[in-house]
Amino acid sequence: MSIMMQELFEAPFVVEKALESNLSTAKNIADVCKERKIKRVILAGRGSSLHAGIAFKFFLEKQTPYVLSFEYPSMVTLFKAERDLTDSLYIVVSQSGAGPDTLAFAQSAKNQGALTVACTNYPDSALAKVCDFTLHISAGEEKAVAATKTLTGEIVALQVLADALAGKTTTYHLDNVKKALDVTLPSFTDETLTATQMVSLSRGVTEAVAKESGLKLTETCYLFTYASSTNEFQHGPKALIREDLPVIIFAPNGINRDNYVKTATDLNERGAYIVAFTDIEDVKAVAKSVIDMPTLPEDEQTVCYLVAMQKWVATYCETRGLNPDSPRNLNKVTITK
Repeated sequence: MSIMMQELFEAPFVVEKALESNLSTAKNIADVCKERKIKRVILAGRGSSLHAGIAFKFFLEKQTPYVLSFEYPSMVTLFKAERDLTDSLYIVVSQSGAGPDTLAFAQSAKNQGALTVACTNYPDSALAKVCDFTLHISAGEEKAVAATKTLTGEIVALQVLADALAGKTTTYHLDNVKKALDVTLPSFTDETLTATQMVSLSRGVTEAVAKESGLKLTETCYLFTYASSTNEFQHGPKALIREDLPVIIFAPNGINRDNYVKTATDLNERGAYIVAFTDIEDVKAVAKSVIDMPTLPEDEQTVCYLVAMQKWVATYCETRGLNPDSPRNLNKVTITK
C-alpha cells in the first residue's frame, strides 16, 4: 500500500484532532474580530492549501456577512504592494509553514495592520511565530508528496473558524468520514486507464474537491485535467467534451441536486464517460462508473467527498502502474516567490 493511501486513511483521526485543537482558538479569533470591527477576510495559499481556501469561502459566506478574497501572491513578493489592512483578517494556509513566500504574506499583512492567522501543521513554524493566532491542522507528519491528510486538516480547521465567526460550534459525525473512506471503487476500464485528459466538476461546498482532484490527477498520474464548477464549465470549456472523454462529477444530494442531474444528463448525451461520486439516483443512472456515496449533511460533504476522491486517485494511479509517492519533479515543500 502506498504512503499516500496509508495517510489518507488517517482522515477520521485528523478530523477529530483538528476539531479538538481549534475550537477554542477559533472562538478567540472571532472575539477579536468583533473587538477590532474586522470587515474583510483575505486568504493566501497555493496548491492544495488554496483549495482549502475555496472550501472556506463557501463555509464563510453562506453563514456570515464576510466576503473572502484571495491574495495574489505576487502583490506581496514582487510588487511589494502597500495596502491598508487594519480592518482585515488575513489567513495564510501552509501545511509546512516553511515557505518563504507564505512567511512574506504573513509579515506583510501584519505590517499593514491585519489580524493574522496561520493555518499550518507545525505550530512552532516560522509562519506560526509571525502570526497572531495559529489554527493547527493536527495531521501529524505527512510523508507523501501529494497532500492528503494535511488538506483534510486544513479544511476542518478553516471550517471551525468559519463556524466560530458565525457564532456556531463545529461538529462532525466521524462515522460518515469512515463510510466515505470505505466506499467500494468500481473497476477501472479502458476509457479511464488509457486517458490522457480528464474533466473534473462539482459545485458549492464540493467544488474544492473537484479542483483538488484535478491537481491530484495531474501530479500523480500526469493527466491534463480541467477542473471547475459545473456552471463555469458551460462557459467555453464544455467544448472539451468528446466521445468517451472521462468526466468526474462530485454530486452530493442537496441544494445543487437539479444542477448535477442536468449536467450529468447533458454529458451523457454528448458521449462523455462519466465517473460519478454521488448519492443521487438520477446521476447514477447515466454514469458509466459509480462511486456510491453515503447521504451526508452539507457541512460534512466537503471532507467526505475529499477522502473518497483521494482513495480513488491513489488506486487509479497504482492501477496505471505509477507510484503516487514519487511524482516526478516534485518535492514535499515547494519553494516559490
